[in-house]
This record gives sequence, C-alpha cells and structure tokens, in this order.
Amino acid sequence: MTYSITRRAKVLLIYPPVINQVSNINISAFDKSIGSYPPLGLLYIATYMKAFTNHEVEILDCFADRMDFDEIKAKIRNIEPDIIGISAMTHFLVDVVQLARISKKLFPHSNVIVGGPHATIYPVSTVKNRYIDYAIRGEGEVCFTKLVNAICDNQTEEHISKIPGV
Repeated sequence: MTYSITRRAKVLLIYPPVINQVSNINISAFDKSIGSYPPLGLLYIATYMKAFTNHEVEILDCFADRMDFDEIKAKIRNIEPDIIGISAMTHFLVDVVQLARISKKLFPHSNVIVGGPHATIYPVSTVKNRYIDYAIRGEGEVCFTKLVNAICDNQTEEHISKIPGV
C-alpha cells in the first residue's frame, strides 16, 4: 500500500517533555534505574510512514532525553520540519501547547498535528488552540499518513476533513 504524493515532507514526531505536569503526583514512567518507556504511538507512526511513503521522518523524545525548551527549539530549528506531530496526554497539555507555540513561531507555515489520548478525547478543544492545525483521534498510523499526504498534495480542507480520524 505505497502512497503516491506530490511533495516529500520533513516530518518531526515529538514526545514532549514533562516540565509543567498538571497533577499532584509524579509520573512513574521514568525510573532512573531502568529509563523511560518508549513513545510507542510515535514509533508506530514513523515505522508505518517509512514503510509506505518517501517522507523523511524523525522522532524527538524530549521526555527520555530530559530536554528543556531551549534544547527543543534548537533541534526543531535544525531539522526544519514541514509537519510536526506531537503526542499529547492531558496531564502534560501545557507542555504540548508550548511545543506547538514554539513550532509555529519557528516555522509559521508548518502544520502542527496533535494526537494521543488528549486529542482522542478532546479533539474539538485541541484544534481550537491557535497553534494546532489538526487533531488525530484514535490510532494514528494510517490517519496521520493520509493527513500528511493530503497536506503535501495541497488538498482542500473539505477533503482533509473527510479523512477518518482527523
């Protein structure tokens, strides 16, 4: 199932840092003795895109690499992505919005796409944020790839809105 597209995109998938966690408990996903859990959703998307498209795909795991926003800005600036996908859980939405804002400030014409549990549960409020262009609901491999391809083919918003999960 290889996709045919007009333009090849640089896609950056970001798992955000957890700096401004909205919770009164600490996330237990990181244990100094064993490390952190890999961002499986982003890995699935990257693997699918690499198998079925010719887009250039990179993953930035800010949480595991313990990156601050200055380091993240430098990485984004260096990669120069056309499309930025950010994984979002509600308890670190503040950091997701900060990443989206940074991305749009650095590359105003880039498309910022947010997926993950938060976007699945709250898709409308997610896209109401002025720094976020699209929300992906549910499993992202096929949906995200179709959305990236539609953006690269300069498809209309009407066409894009018909992609299941967008």
